[in-house]
Amino acid sequence: MGGTEISDDGNVYAVALEGQFVGYTATRSPRYSGPPEGRHLLLLYEVTTRRLTDWSLTNTAPNLEQIHEPIELELN
Repeated sequence: MGGTEISDDGNVYAVALEGQFVGYTATRSPRYSGPPEGRHLLLLYEVTTRRLTDWSLTNTAPNLEQIHEPIELELN
């Protein structure tokens, strides 16, 4: 993830999603390469503003236990 600045308290929501994702808005390197793709999307939101501060796409599930004990939500 990038070096995003967040509020002084440093509290963020980390939201991990599993599926098939394409990062159409991502900066591309080299310039004319295709967008990044991945099975796991990690979103970071600043708690106080609920502003998206960073995101990443990978094919490996993020280890959220390094941040905090995860809370799994079932979406129907």
